Amino acid sequence: MYSTKQYIVFFIFCALLFSCRGKQHLEQTTIDSALWAEDIKTCGDYRNTVVEQIAEVNKTLSGLRESEVMDILGKPYQILLHNRNEKFFEYKLRCDSLYEDQNLRIRFNALGYANESLVVKKEN
Repeated sequence: MYSTKQYIVFFIFCALLFSCRGKQHLEQTTIDSALWAEDIKTCGDYRNTVVEQIAEVNKTLSGLRESEVMDILGKPYQILLHNRNEKFFEYKLRCDSLYEDQNLRIRFNALGYANESLVVKKEN
């Protein structure tokens, strides 16, 4: 029916097709990675302005893999493991939090894709 050669060609075609997805999705982000990384060191306000538009951030990060989120936002402040292989990345939003600590929390499903981002407020 089908030869081994046709299966190999089909497999290579599928591998090339799915490997191109990540780069296109990263180019569409609205978060400036350099400003995000520099903001926590300089106590600027860029992180708060990005998170004020949480709907846009959720749309931007939704569907990205863990490594793609780390390419955009850098290493998370804290990684939380949950049941059923869910994982949460937490990023600090303020460098001088005296009374309340605000974090951007991104939830990843068991396959490693981001499906929710929200702001979590913790009182000290």
